[in-house]
Amino acid sequence: MPLNWLRMVFKVWAVIGFLAIAGGIILLVSSLLSFIGTVKGLGDFWGLGSIETLTAYYYVFYAAGFVLLLAYLLLFWGAFKLCKWVIPILFILAFFSIINIFAILFRQPLQFSAGTVFLILWNAALIILASLAHFYRHSFSGTLRKLPLQIIFFIFAIPVLTFGSLTLLYPDLPEVDDLDLIQVDIFVPPQEENVYFALEDIRWQVHESPKDTKYWQMLEGKEWDQAEADSILKENEGALEEIRKAATYSYYQCPTTTEDISYLSALCSLTHLRQAAGIISLSALSKAHQEDFQGAIEDGLAPIRIGQLLIDAPAPTIIDYLVGEIMKERGLETLQIILKTHEVPSEILLPAISEMATYTQNEAGLKNILRNEYVAGKNTLSFFLKYDSNFYFQPKRFFNEMAERSRQQMALTDIQCHQLRPALEEYQKRAREELFETMDRVERWWRLAFIRNAVFEIVKSIIIMDFSGLQERRCEADLLVEQTRLQMALEAYKQDRGLYPDFQSELVPNYISELIVNPITDTQFEFNQKTGEIVIPTEVIQNSSF
Repeated sequence: MPLNWLRMVFKVWAVIGFLAIAGGIILLVSSLLSFIGTVKGLGDFWGLGSIETLTAYYYVFYAAGFVLLLAYLLLFWGAFKLCKWVIPILFILAFFSIINIFAILFRQPLQFSAGTVFLILWNAALIILASLAHFYRHSFSGTLRKLPLQIIFFIFAIPVLTFGSLTLLYPDLPEVDDLDLIQVDIFVPPQEENVYFALEDIRWQVHESPKDTKYWQMLEGKEWDQAEADSILKENEGALEEIRKAATYSYYQCPTTTEDISYLSALCSLTHLRQAAGIISLSALSKAHQEDFQGAIEDGLAPIRIGQLLIDAPAPTIIDYLVGEIMKERGLETLQIILKTHEVPSEILLPAISEMATYTQNEAGLKNILRNEYVAGKNTLSFFLKYDSNFYFQPKRFFNEMAERSRQQMALTDIQCHQLRPALEEYQKRAREELFETMDRVERWWRLAFIRNAVFEIVKSIIIMDFSGLQERRCEADLLVEQTRLQMALEAYKQDRGLYPDFQSELVPNYISELIVNPITDTQFEFNQKTGEIVIPTEVIQNSSF
């Protein structure tokens, strides 16, 4: 006959186990419903197929958990009845419990939270129960071998026990320290001081001719039809006045991207600004043809000024930055056409030369974009933090990796343009290798069972974006600004002296404050002393993405 106290110990343990199974089933169901509800909101952004893939893995995870709980019913029922066939199972549980306790005690840093203490006590209890079962095995009934029940338990329990021990041996990282990536106290001025709202007024007033070949030929300086230009400009009189007004503002900020931005946030639509840049550039060319050079230069500078405001926004998005660069490019190319085809008086060019010097070195704006993109990604995926981490699911580790990737891209911004290409190629090589490795893991799904943080390997294949290409664009934008500034100085010098200088040093200090350097080669620009044409090295042109 079994000892009464031994019977009581195992019955109490079995009852606790039954209650834990009931609570586990309720928790699984509620957790699954919560996950499905959250994921539906991300489906529209990521694409239904990707979300279904991620959801399918979670269905498998929850189904396995449910079956495991049913398998444990066998164990607790056998323990309640003091059946001898549960003793080998208890030995296996004790083995994993020893591993778990050592994993907890040797974890760095060691943290004794309520959850940690519970895990230690639970695993210690299993070791004690296995020891009692061994010493008092004669008090158990039946045989040690009941293969059908034991095999069923081990098939479902061993993988999950291994999973639990791996979770303790390889825990998630601490909370990500990303204060350097979080922008705080973003100042949003009143509506009347924010150029965004002035630009919104232009949306319904600008009328471009996207299918008119002659319109684009005129913008590119290949031909000119004053009557056609007058017709287009007359249709856009209201828009032109609003564009000139917008160019006098000193601040831009999209109002929807200052707080709690995520990949699901509504971004400000800026597509009409490309059209606005084209119309104001056409006005600049028209004024130049009519020898209103003061107005021509002012209209040519307007898209550059507005574009720079978009780039310098405190909390810009990638859309803000790219639209800003496109507007600047349009304005700079227009100024170059005017300089090549007309003789602009030096007294008009000199103030513009000084202003142009402020439109380079856009590192701060690019860093703000990378910060904003990081915050958007983190806010979008923050719902993952509601779930307990394990070997395959470690959201804090993913956020730490995401923060480090953002810091690496920001570090590229601090590299001077003439030193950028080797560092950029090395970074892009590592990024490609990491992406290919991630995609290979996702495609060969069976390998995910052996990969730490496998869930976020899938997430990375869906959402991780590489913005390193913006670094080249930053340098090429600076190149165009400096080239245009030097061209202005050369033309101003010719207007005053009747010919171009032999050396750039002759422009200092009356036309430029210091020698203008090609930011990509870190050498002085070369130019033709007879025509004033600036020479861009062939390798720069070939490698340009502008």
